[in-house]
Amino acid sequence: MLVLLTGGSGFLGRRIVPKLINEGHSVRVLARGPLPQLEAIGAQVVISDLRNWHGLKKAVSGCEAIIHTAGMAGVWGSPTEYLEVNYGGTLNLLDLAKEYKVRYFVYTSSPSVIYGGKDVRGVDETAPYAARLKDIYPYSKMLAEKKVLKSNSSNFKTIALRPHIIWGPGDPHFLPRLYKSARAGKLKLFTGGPYIFDGIYVENAADAHVHALKKLMDIRSNVDGQAFFIAQNEPIDINIFVNKLLQCASIPQVLPTMSPFWGLTLAHAIEFFWKILQKKSEPPLTVFTVLNLTTSHYYNLDKTSYLLDYTPGISLKEGLLKLEESLLSSPSS
Repeated sequence: MLVLLTGGSGFLGRRIVPKLINEGHSVRVLARGPLPQLEAIGAQVVISDLRNWHGLKKAVSGCEAIIHTAGMAGVWGSPTEYLEVNYGGTLNLLDLAKEYKVRYFVYTSSPSVIYGGKDVRGVDETAPYAARLKDIYPYSKMLAEKKVLKSNSSNFKTIALRPHIIWGPGDPHFLPRLYKSARAGKLKLFTGGPYIFDGIYVENAADAHVHALKKLMDIRSNVDGQAFFIAQNEPIDINIFVNKLLQCASIPQVLPTMSPFWGLTLAHAIEFFWKILQKKSEPPLTVFTVLNLTTSHYYNLDKTSYLLDYTPGISLKEGLLKLEESLLSSPSS
């Protein structure tokens, strides 16, 4: 079966491609630039953007399934661009999927669609979307997820996965910023916890996407039209986890020294001046980041385990060892 993967150059997407090929699928990748390393293992590459209708038509034509991981991530940027890419780009794919009679659609959503800035402790997928989302990113993902699930039908099966804070070797976003801040002595952790967190190792997140497609294709399953949380199922205090990540890079531990109140106060002030100065770069501290570091967010994964029949293959301990090994072989990371 020919599968289109969007976001093939991304942290998650580039790990899904070889797994699909190993499953016997032909893979076409949508990316914004050449990917010779994926072409070398047999993938086709279509260079386009989610907002480019002509390029998307070329990518979707002939495909039976789409795994849509591409999107604008981060916590700072143009609201218009977030909506155009994350929501509008998904609408474009859904429209073309119907035009070209695609049968299966796997969407990479986010648990942040239910996060309103307060503790989320062990909730399952019956939890409603947050009434007041704290950032444009989760808002754009919420709109897209709703549309994906609403588009489900007997001829076009859709599913939304909500992987929580993907981490691991090769992370181009979270880990480099974390390590840079810690090495400069600027990393702040917050007092008052514990703040319990449950993320997902990148290879596990990739496996979950391939497994979700397999379940959609299984006429005996009933996972279509539904959302699923994806995480390690190994909740851990955020401050402890951050220090384990630092240890992997041989960086001294950082102790919690700032109160959540002063963290939020500082983040609000920084965001205010960033907007006044019309800076496009991401601020050193944002309200959304502080909220995520000073609240608990972990999920009940029973539905994922029993209905989707998925559990992570790589444990938290194993993932940290793999991260440490990758950093030792690439010390500039």
